[in-house]
Amino acid sequence: MNKTVRAFFPLFTLAILILVSATVINTAIYAQLQNILGLKITSHEQGQEVPVGELTISGTSTDNATSDCIVYADVNDIKPFQKAIATGPGGANDYSTWNYTYTNNYHLITNGTNELTAKLSCVSTPTNLTKWNSVIVVGVMNKNQQQQPILTSIVNDTSISDDSTTLGNGTSALAGNDADSPFMFPLPSENTLPSTSSESRNTAEDEEDDDKSNIKADSDSLIERYVRDNARTTTNAMHILGKP
Repeated sequence: MNKTVRAFFPLFTLAILILVSATVINTAIYAQLQNILGLKITSHEQGQEVPVGELTISGTSTDNATSDCIVYADVNDIKPFQKAIATGPGGANDYSTWNYTYTNNYHLITNGTNELTAKLSCVSTPTNLTKWNSVIVVGVMNKNQQQQPILTSIVNDTSISDDSTTLGNGTSALAGNDADSPFMFPLPSENTLPSTSSESRNTAEDEEDDDKSNIKADSDSLIERYVRDNARTTTNAMHILGKP
């Protein structure tokens, strides 16, 4: 039994050494291949400001038409990765140059920090090779994308809110509006202001008082004329009868 163990011990040791050597060699080869791989986003720099919404990035890699590699892209680690478009001189499989456009089909650039990541994945043995490159950009809103303030105005019978400004052409523009497109509306004039119920009631009472005054004046005029006519008739009768 001991002789058998002694006979197989050198073989077992040799097998272990071969396995360790192969692992070391494969690791070294993998590290070398990993170092050979190259990938870079060239269209944008760290901290660069970009408009929110759609954005196209582009870059380079060590891929060529004969190597089995693909470039992918994502933003803020939102999965799944999106396949970029190969634009190298070797055709549709040449990712030596590439680009990708972020759209609402995947994800748009948002206001604030956005981490753009490119991934180069190459088929290899014993395992695939991968290279990464990331750039952080800052999404900003332009003037057309900025939200306009909500405009409100309360107009009563005789006045306009103190937040409005009266213009020379008889219109009113709310404070805080964009000078290029003010929210304007005509000021109500005295002739166009609606009358209230109290005003209507006062007008009716005034008209009624006027009618009464006119009737009284007419009545007084008739009485005076009647008295005057009777006095004239009495005087004439006395003259006819020869009475003083």
